[in-house]
Amino acid sequence: ESLPEEWRSVINSSTCADRDGQDLAAAFPRAGEAALSLASSLLQVGPMSRPSAAEVLLHPYYSELHDPYDEPSARPFPWETLQLNCCDTEARWSHLYLECMCFREKALFE
Repeated sequence: ESLPEEWRSVINSSTCADRDGQDLAAAFPRAGEAALSLASSLLQVGPMSRPSAAEVLLHPYYSELHDPYDEPSARPFPWETLQLNCCDTEARWSHLYLECMCFREKALFE
């Protein structure tokens, strides 16, 4: 990533930019290593340096919550069934909302 030099100097002078998590550890002395590690990765300044949602869920902080036998799953959304070229923007949003709600209801009762 390429940041303008004036932004880089502001970021580097900030106390929040501690890359070792020492500021987080001082701010949250009762937090464990996994919590500090996760928070540190999520608080990266550059968006490309932050983990994706899928990577976050695989972080050791969440390991106690992971149960491979109780993981939710959903079928892919049937995008081809949407007919969004038929009307104006507001009508398309309404149609999309109704389709999503119907899909949600079907998933809840299956």
